[in-house]
Amino acid sequence: MAGLIKRGNVWFAIWRGYNRKPIQRTTGIKIKTGGLTARQTRKLAQAQADEMEMIYRKKTIVQNANKIFRAIAEENGLSKPLPTIKEYLTTYPALAKPNTEKQRQHAFREFLTWLGKDAELSIADIKSEHIRKHLLHLLQRYRTGTVVRRREFLAAAFNRAVKVDEYLYHSPMRDVQLRQLMNSKDIQDDSESREPFTEEEMRKILNDFPQPYRDLAAASFYLGGLRLGDTCMLRWKNVNIDRGVVFVKEQKTGKPRYIHIIAPLRERLLARKAQQEEGEEFVFPETARKYQYSRGTVSTDFTNLLKAFGIATRREDTTALKGGRRQIAIKCFHSIRHTVVSWACSASFLASNVVRETVGHSTDKMLQQYYTAADKAKRKVLETLASIVSEDTDNVTDTSTDNSTDTDTDTPVPA
Repeated sequence: MAGLIKRGNVWFAIWRGYNRKPIQRTTGIKIKTGGLTARQTRKLAQAQADEMEMIYRKKTIVQNANKIFRAIAEENGLSKPLPTIKEYLTTYPALAKPNTEKQRQHAFREFLTWLGKDAELSIADIKSEHIRKHLLHLLQRYRTGTVVRRREFLAAAFNRAVKVDEYLYHSPMRDVQLRQLMNSKDIQDDSESREPFTEEEMRKILNDFPQPYRDLAAASFYLGGLRLGDTCMLRWKNVNIDRGVVFVKEQKTGKPRYIHIIAPLRERLLARKAQQEEGEEFVFPETARKYQYSRGTVSTDFTNLLKAFGIATRREDTTALKGGRRQIAIKCFHSIRHTVVSWACSASFLASNVVRETVGHSTDKMLQQYYTAADKAKRKVLETLASIVSEDTDNVTDTSTDNSTDTDTDTPVPA
């Protein structure tokens, strides 16, 4: 039987764990609340504390215990009835940026559609098995990265329910790990890291691609690997050619940055300005309007251009994925950002913290995820290793000695 202690105005359950150390958990029941006496609230808290200890010792089912707690709380006016899964997810508050919220609501709608009649269950009745089966369903349709984001949306929602409601303390997401789920069902991991462009490929993009994609890629490249959305939506009011700076407020992070305009980009910007009508808002109006209408259109067009100019966007040895999933392109517009990081980090005279500030990464860990050593740098490593061996060989002296002594020598013998 669990004990009870007072902490502030709340009853806390206490019992000894398997290692004999005391474990404390809040019962969520206030000592003085709703006109009840301390004796009455203690009785409610004791029943809840006993159930909590039994759950810890795996002597009862979590869902049944939750129902007991809920019934006691509702009977005494300490809590409102729980919403259904559908009611909870459809009224989930918008807590992020519009684009993220759009993706979140799509993930919720897809989950509710998959649940069918079970969507009318109480939120306390959602089980880990529901989540496992839904994620397996998604893994047959989408790439791993997409499923990871869907899982994060669901986890945030159900974990929040546990934090908001004092009588819920078990999230169905707690025991569901996507990697373990994939391994148990032998599901391929289709995540591919982007690859940087080679020097020849980058020159082809900057010099041979048709407009506006040639200048669009140049702006991204010369502005330190600027992301596609930030490049497409670049406005003339944020470009000061005379001062030589561009102001960017990143769509992904909301971080404001000033980036220097170097000579090759300045020439392209002046040429675009001269060709556009007076009062044009965007530096790249064609791609800006495409991006506003459909964000994936510009990226798809650029990837198609890569293929047309003979730049491989997928590995030849990649096997087809099972189900309806598609392979991710290892070279696309975002590869320009990988190229900038990889080339800059491979230059021995550029400090990594300066590179990180230039491209706008918040941490060195993120910078490392984008880094792939340039071919010249890797060749330099091998040449350095070879030179070390070569130098050691040249400096080796013949240590063999002639034991015979030439007594006829005129060389004086040291004292």
